[in-house]
Amino acid sequence: MPALEGLAVEAVEWLPSGSDAGLVRVRGRWSGEERREAGLPALGVRRGEELRTFESLPDARFGRDPLVWRGTYLVPAALMEPAPESLWLAWESGVRAGLPV
Repeated sequence: MPALEGLAVEAVEWLPSGSDAGLVRVRGRWSGEERREAGLPALGVRRGEELRTFESLPDARFGRDPLVWRGTYLVPAALMEPAPESLWLAWESGVRAGLPV
């Protein structure tokens, strides 16, 4: 899945938290207000035939630039270790953007 024009993904991190789950954190920046999608995206994960989506925990961005966002997703470790075949972001509008695995 290709990148989304106007979106710079600055980091994708997997932070294991015990043997059952962990957090995937994604930091992104919009190039301008006209490109910005509303709200935080969901995270999509594909491992084999299994496709799952996860909603982000709230982003407490008090006083931060509205063009910068961070999604934090609680994901089962079994989907992330070893790395899944694909990761992507999906907004309510239907727009999607691929992520590095």
